Amino acid sequence: MTYVPGVVKGIGMAINALTQPGDRILIQTPVYHPFRMTIEGNCRQVVTSPLKESAEALA
Repeated sequence: MTYVPGVVKGIGMAINALTQPGDRILIQTPVYHPFRMTIEGNCRQVVTSPLKESAEALA
């Protein structure tokens, strides 16, 4: 355990500790914009899984 100065900084620390540059990270959109920016700012790729029901999801 360690102290982190905020949720977004903590996510950035976890991204750097658990992934490598170029890795893909799944987020469920819509999401708080700084979460996406933190992924991209750490040279990772964002993969989205929308939290919106669609006809394709029901098939």
